[in-house]
Amino acid sequence: MKSERDRDDACSRRRGTIVLLSAVVLAVVFAFTALSVDVGYVAVTRARLQAASDAGALAAALELPDGLGIAPEHTPSETESACGEAAVFVIGRHRAGELDSVFLSKSRDPEYGQVVWDTTTNDWKKTWGKPPYNLVAATVRRDQSPADADGPLRLFFAPLVGHREANLVLDSQAAVLPANGFRIRPGSTLKAGVLPVTLDYDTWLDYAKAVRGLPHSGHYSDRYTYHESTGNVAPGSDGVPEVCVCPHGSKALPPGNRGTVGFGHTGDSVEEVRRQILEGLDQSDLSYFPDGKITASFANPLVVKGYTGVSDDLENQLAAVEGQPRALPVFTTTSGDGDGAYYTIVKFVGVRVVHVELKGHPPEVLIQPASLMDSTAVRDTTGSATVEDGVFTRPVLVE
Repeated sequence: MKSERDRDDACSRRRGTIVLLSAVVLAVVFAFTALSVDVGYVAVTRARLQAASDAGALAAALELPDGLGIAPEHTPSETESACGEAAVFVIGRHRAGELDSVFLSKSRDPEYGQVVWDTTTNDWKKTWGKPPYNLVAATVRRDQSPADADGPLRLFFAPLVGHREANLVLDSQAAVLPANGFRIRPGSTLKAGVLPVTLDYDTWLDYAKAVRGLPHSGHYSDRYTYHESTGNVAPGSDGVPEVCVCPHGSKALPPGNRGTVGFGHTGDSVEEVRRQILEGLDQSDLSYFPDGKITASFANPLVVKGYTGVSDDLENQLAAVEGQPRALPVFTTTSGDGDGAYYTIVKFVGVRVVHVELKGHPPEVLIQPASLMDSTAVRDTTGSATVEDGVFTRPVLVE
């Protein structure tokens, strides 16, 4: 039999083993707890940085249209500056990690480029550094010098195992995509900024040459100036010529028509055309088209009925939208005449009305190029729409 001393020694050994095992278990539990805290902290910070990056890229993309079209209001460098400022401001409104304001370097972190539909690969093709820009990337960092606002993320417990910080780099890319149509879903209150007036394709091509300062065959005035700061139009030359879109500007108008077209059920109501000029097309207008959508390309043109009632009845409405960007339908051919005229629309281009005088001699509606960014715009996947056309979707994340 074991003596009392042997039993005491055995108990002491067991107690020592338990203490040792407890210490090991506690160390493991502590290590896992520390790992969980730091891993969770990194994950939450990463998510918040990604949200900041997404928001910054989308905010920057809102500034892109001013540098697009055949008569851009901003140079590429001005576009970069405006986009960078927007990204810095919006990203700085976000919190992440221990920072109350996420940092973005305007000169280092944004990147600019162009994205267009590639008909060969049936995908969007990105080219960085190529103006005019319709693509912007915003990169937020936590990987610079520890003394900087974008220094590495300091951890809580990982230093006990030799890891004091984590490096994070998050990137977002946003674009305004060239559009070849518009769509309004049932029940939506959105409006498509389409002007129910059309111009023939050949005249538009020739006019675009005049805007770019290239040889052309037409005669275009330069009598009005659009002021970006106010959105108003005033008499005076601004270096951007105007083209008369109606009632006599197009050399291809069918007999008995003056270039006004009907989207949806306009019938013979001048009130419907007035509403479309002032407000744009609504869901009821587009409900007459398949899927509530109108698209136009050379491969799949859009045929719409001509409206014969354009006259000084529309002068007030056209004058009311002076300076506002709109999408102008461009046609190639017509058929019929008068009430039976139809237009074959192949493209939408961005314009703004700068002068209306339908009671004058001669009557005229003058337009200049503009960039339109519309919530109802349908991104083009046919290759027919370009960044020069000036009609774009709202900013979307492309990566």
